[in-house]
Amino acid sequence: MGKKPKRNQPESSDDANQKPPAESVSRADQEDGREGLGASRPYIVRLFARLERINEKIDEAFAARPFLPHLPPDDPANRRRCRAYQELLGEGAKLLLRAQELWMTSYGFQVRRGSNSRGGRANETRRV
Repeated sequence: MGKKPKRNQPESSDDANQKPPAESVSRADQEDGREGLGASRPYIVRLFARLERINEKIDEAFAARPFLPHLPPDDPANRRRCRAYQELLGEGAKLLLRAQELWMTSYGFQVRRGSNSRGGRANETRRV
C-alpha cells in the first residue's frame, strides 16, 4: 500500500491551489487575520492625510474656481478648465472612497462592490 498524505497536506499540486473551506478556518485564525489588518491602520491614516493634501493642491492649482473670472462660462477654455477640475476632484473622491473601504476592512467590515439585484445601493457593507 502507498503512503497516505498527512492530514492538512494537499494530495496533489492541484489541491495546493484550492482555498480551504470556510468551515475549516478556525476562529483563532480569523482573529489573527484581523489583528494583522489592524497593523495597517497607521498607513491608512497617512493615506487619508496624503489624499487631503492632494485635494488641497488641486484647489490651489485652480484657485478653487472651476471657471476663469474674465471669460464667460460657455467659453471653450472655461469648459476645458471646468472639465479638468471636475475630473481631478472625481479621481480624488474615488481614492478617498477606496481608502475608506480599506479603513473599514481593517476593522473587520467586508465591502462588496457591484449592483444590487433589488435595485438598491450598489455597495454593501457587513461586519465579518
